[in-house]
Amino acid sequence: MLGVGVLSLCVSLCLSLCVSMPRASANETLNVMVGYFDRKGFQEKSEDKTHRSGYGYEYLQTISGIANLRYQYVYEGSKNYMLKLLDEGKIDIVAGVFKEEIETGKFQNIVTTANPMASMELGLFKHRGNTSITPNSLESLKGKNIGVVIGTPSYELVFKLNREQNLYANIKSYPDFDTMLFAFAKGDIDLVAGGTIPIVPRKDVSIVWNLKNVPLYVVVNRHSPGLLNEINKAQRHLETYQPYYLSQLHAKFFETQNAAIQTSKHDSEWLNEYKNITVGFMDNYKPFCYMDALGKPQGIIVNILESVQKKFPSQGIEINYKSYDDVNLMLDDARNSKVDLVFPVFGGYSHVENNRLRKSKNIYVYNANMIFNGKYEPERITKYIASAKSVPLLKAYLNEYFPGSVIVEYNTVEDCFAAIDRGDATCTMLNSYMTQQYLQMPKYRHFNSVDLEFQSPICFATGLKNTLLIDALNHGLGDINASEINAAIYKSTFDREVTLWDYLQTHLITVFIFLGLVIFAILWAFGEYVRTTRANAKAMALANEEIAKAKAKAEQANHAKTSFLFNMSHDIRTPMNAITGFTTLLEKNLDDKEKSVEYLSKIQTASNYLLDIINNVLEMARIESGKATIDESYVDLKDMEQNVVAVFEHAFKQKGIAFTHILDVEHNFIFCDETKTKEIVVNMLSNALKYTNAGSASLSVSELPCDKEGYGTYRIVVKDTGIGMSKEFLPHIFDQFAREKNTTDSKVVGTGLGMGIVKKYVELLGGTINVESEMGKGSTFTVELTHKLAEAPKQSNTENNEAADLSKFQGKRILLAEDNELNAEIAITILEEFGFVVEHAEDGVIAVDMVSKAAANYYDLILMDVQMPNMDGYEATKKIRMMDEPKCSLPIVAMTANVFEEDRRNAFAAGMDEFIGKPLEIEEILKVLEKVVR
Repeated sequence: MLGVGVLSLCVSLCLSLCVSMPRASANETLNVMVGYFDRKGFQEKSEDKTHRSGYGYEYLQTISGIANLRYQYVYEGSKNYMLKLLDEGKIDIVAGVFKEEIETGKFQNIVTTANPMASMELGLFKHRGNTSITPNSLESLKGKNIGVVIGTPSYELVFKLNREQNLYANIKSYPDFDTMLFAFAKGDIDLVAGGTIPIVPRKDVSIVWNLKNVPLYVVVNRHSPGLLNEINKAQRHLETYQPYYLSQLHAKFFETQNAAIQTSKHDSEWLNEYKNITVGFMDNYKPFCYMDALGKPQGIIVNILESVQKKFPSQGIEINYKSYDDVNLMLDDARNSKVDLVFPVFGGYSHVENNRLRKSKNIYVYNANMIFNGKYEPERITKYIASAKSVPLLKAYLNEYFPGSVIVEYNTVEDCFAAIDRGDATCTMLNSYMTQQYLQMPKYRHFNSVDLEFQSPICFATGLKNTLLIDALNHGLGDINASEINAAIYKSTFDREVTLWDYLQTHLITVFIFLGLVIFAILWAFGEYVRTTRANAKAMALANEEIAKAKAKAEQANHAKTSFLFNMSHDIRTPMNAITGFTTLLEKNLDDKEKSVEYLSKIQTASNYLLDIINNVLEMARIESGKATIDESYVDLKDMEQNVVAVFEHAFKQKGIAFTHILDVEHNFIFCDETKTKEIVVNMLSNALKYTNAGSASLSVSELPCDKEGYGTYRIVVKDTGIGMSKEFLPHIFDQFAREKNTTDSKVVGTGLGMGIVKKYVELLGGTINVESEMGKGSTFTVELTHKLAEAPKQSNTENNEAADLSKFQGKRILLAEDNELNAEIAITILEEFGFVVEHAEDGVIAVDMVSKAAANYYDLILMDVQMPNMDGYEATKKIRMMDEPKCSLPIVAMTANVFEEDRRNAFAAGMDEFIGKPLEIEEILKVLEKVVR
């Protein structure tokens, strides 16, 4: 039967070899001209052009073997030049090309192969020594010089990143990679955009930001369909019979196992330095390394190092061995270069790096066992673990896998077994080979063992300076056959001939334990399956219920937002149409002063309404984001009421609505957030004005008894006889975007945000709001707020209503920092009419430079926009405040469209003196300038 099995296996192998034989070999050899441009790690050649290497070169060689191609190489020129030759039909193929490079419109006769030859990560790369740029930090990329090659996939990605992330980077375009890398080496640019294939092989660069993963192709002249067909067939063959070929090729040229190890030097350089190698190894660590009765090293360490010697048969390398009983002493000698190599070393690269060593390729990966007496009771047998100093495995893994156990250290494995027999320890750990060796001995056959979950790789290691030694050793390791290692392990594990009885005695219990564990695992898995199935069914039912609720809520929110967008579209277009229409009429009637004044007034009214809409939307966004805060100040309720009434009194009168207002308070001086309190009253009165066409409206403010000493409770009631609201809509009056009728139906403009803002403000101020309404009879809004009482001033403050004195502005010089040309033109026109001399800076960098270079007292004032490219107004202000006197004391006024309270605080925190909001209002500008102009 065995002979039949072997025969079947041989037949299968022969058939598979026949199937995988490249069919192209039977065809006539094709002569192919290859455009071979230099690229580190991808396509390299020696100076005499007799030696070629790299990812692209080996890939083309593999394809040639399958498709029966014979290459001739054209070397002179960049990739772009090679593509030009290919387009003209002067060469046949070029490797390593992006689709984007041939889709620029410059080439008409180039096509790609069906499958890519490589997959490449695009990114931004810096010099390793450039500490000003941090990996994965967009903030550190701001303002940097970035190089990119025209026509590559990186080109658009870099511009998109710069635009979307506001990097304000200076992007420099280059015709090819060689030119860009030359500029990068000179320091003309801080970063380069490219792929891992052309960039990563440079040892002095590192990637800082990933852009995209893109494929590379072999490209062919479209007038050579036969060649394209052969390459496509070869690629399909490669994909079918060598599916991991591309990843293995990429790992060979573009991935390093340890970033600190460089393997670029030749073996000959190593041989000149190492003639005698001292190898440290752990004694009594079968089957990997140990000393025999004659004091000679044995184990797979000898087989491995003999293989390395065979690689250089004529060099006469001499290997000396030094045994150790203490693994820590061995590793210390490696770090201090007292020995060249040490073995065995356990764990991955991280573990070896932490020990300040360099590791070789892994020799072997083995399992570990737990050795104990009696029954397998995990909590009992892991209580006190015996650890042998001669076993390097233990210290590395016991603390990680058994953190609650007491580790008792002994000199040898035999001492560990004796401690278990005495009861001083409950178990010990060994690798699976040592377990077999010891438990076959009669005196240890009463011990039991179980497999542990973890595995450990075994390798050589050197000190950090022995890079060349590791490189050469890895070459030698490549020649070792896995079957030879297994044979050496088996030979070293069993010193005597093993009988069938010995084998059965050794493994019978393990087999039964394994079967028991399998049965237990099956039963446990079945129980877990039943439990999990029931739990999943219950969780699925709950999840479906939550999904249904979330879906209904999302649909409701989506409906509200859709309605809001519909209303907003109409409401914004209404004032915009008015502005556009009256602007057109104004242009046609500039000579008619009366009509011009009328049109300007209506344009101003529409503009103010449009600004109100925008402010409402922004205000709700601030409240939802949690940025709204309470800013209390000293307030006279009489003044506040008069100011609010003055806004609406004329509007009610124009609509023919009787408007009354009552202030009935004992304490009219209080501390409150005047802006938000006014906003509450203004929104309620605005609603009354909008939805009342006839009848009356009223505002009353009264003081109620308050239990809190030093505080007063105030009731604000706004009542109207307008259209009212239905009972169905009343619960939704404070919802965002909620309107019972849209603008088109009611002919009343609004966003549906006003009452939402009122409710949010009332809650923020700790008050309550109530609404009563009936269709056709009107609405009543009642708000109650509690404020801290304030003392009345000893003398009344009198307002200065005198007109501004423009004479003090004549000849004063203002530096205007504003990036928007239209805004700058408006501001300059206004300021020059006041008598100022104005100079303009397009951004913060230019403004700081102009102040720095100007003479002392040259400027009298700076109007600083906050949001500008390159350097914002806050940063520019800070830099000016760091200058010497008198420049550091220049009055600086913030001029910005960001007009919320936190924006004012940010401006003052940066060192600005005053604050002007956009759109600019002449009265406000005059008021502020009078304060700061000296």
